[in-house]
Amino acid sequence: MKISIITLSALTAAVFLSACTSTGNTTSPATQTPAQVAAQICPPIQTALSGLNALTGLPAGAKADLDTVTPLVAGVCATGESVNLASLQSLQQTALPAIINAVKASGMAVEQQNSVILDITAAQVVLTAVMQARE
Repeated sequence: MKISIITLSALTAAVFLSACTSTGNTTSPATQTPAQVAAQICPPIQTALSGLNALTGLPAGAKADLDTVTPLVAGVCATGESVNLASLQSLQQTALPAIINAVKASGMAVEQQNSVILDITAAQVVLTAVMQARE
């Protein structure tokens, strides 16, 4: 289990970094379209969510929260989905905090929790910048 959690953290970090560099987009998140923002932030979110869903022994409350936010994540991150500011805001305000809470309740080692939380927090920072720029 420990090796798979470490692998999940490493994969999450690698996916997030590759998503940031592979878009080839040098504009700030505040000037990107909602779909461009989603392309940047979705890989680590999807990795964290699928990794958490695969964990055995996740508390029932955390599992229920993940089940609730999975459609929100899919609505923003699934290929071909129409992404708008409202869906990004729902992701920021509802899904990402639930994922962070599930990570904290997961029983993963603190180092692994911190790694996944860092990735999700980075997505929150991007979303906050986007929302503030559009106000």
